[in-house]
Amino acid sequence: MVKVKYKYAKDLFDNQFDGLQLILHSEESKSFNFSVSCKYRGNYHVGVDKIEVHDILNVFKITRGIRTPKVTVLPKVSIIPNNPITPKYLFSEFDFDRSSTLDQDSIKDIRDYQRGDSLKDIHWKLYAKYNSLMVKEKENSAINKSIVFLDIKKLDSSFVENTIYQDKLLEAFLSITQKLMDDNHVLDILVDDQILTDSNYYTFESIFNVTSDVQFVVRDTTSFIEQFIRDNYKNKNLSGVDVFVFTLEDSIELQHILSNMVSSSMNVHVFETNPEVEENFYISDSHIKYYHLEKNSTVGDLFKEVG
Repeated sequence: MVKVKYKYAKDLFDNQFDGLQLILHSEESKSFNFSVSCKYRGNYHVGVDKIEVHDILNVFKITRGIRTPKVTVLPKVSIIPNNPITPKYLFSEFDFDRSSTLDQDSIKDIRDYQRGDSLKDIHWKLYAKYNSLMVKEKENSAINKSIVFLDIKKLDSSFVENTIYQDKLLEAFLSITQKLMDDNHVLDILVDDQILTDSNYYTFESIFNVTSDVQFVVRDTTSFIEQFIRDNYKNKNLSGVDVFVFTLEDSIELQHILSNMVSSSMNVHVFETNPEVEENFYISDSHIKYYHLEKNSTVGDLFKEVG
């Protein structure tokens, strides 16, 4: 008699595996197939773990271990038909919305042109001379980008809860990022300490590849967005800049950073999914809006603002 034992995460694959016992005669073989379902993003060792061969009296047995294959489940990306969280600076409209007073500001620096820069800021004389697009940076010039940050600090909870809520957070992050990019919004995207603004990354496919296999960690990661703003937006007018923060837990450290953003008149959108937080825990105001996602809800439910 042959007994087949399986390897799987019991709390995620419950009721999908039945014990298998076969009676085989000499030189006889049998084949079988089975399928499993997992709706949460991650890497799982699922399959046959070992085979036990018993004698007819079930007195002796021989055990053979099997190398269990690893199965990868990619995060889900949902379609958001209408985006109710429109950043202030829309790429296609930015040239028409900027204040005329910016043209009177003194020039602080000259730099290479970047996607999303206003045509009004191009230094046309240098372009004619060097055939290269250069941009005039002015004192207190407005920022025409939005910042998207994925906080990858894991929950202080079980493996199952971390798996479920990380999956929900990544679905929200990827779905909203894709929608913003499809609508031609100009984004600075941070995943932990990795900045995805380089042209090698600035496609949704590249961003998906980076985040689909990201490993959540125990350490606090919220300081990266504060450092990024300090390094890249120094002496900039941050008023009205939109920041999208995706987190499993609105920690004290994150609250402090968000408070500093609000004090700079930035528009902050916080997307969180946490088993211990009730939907009405946070109150949105004119500068900070909270969106809460339950484990059984959809990304569309995010836009039911808390408060």
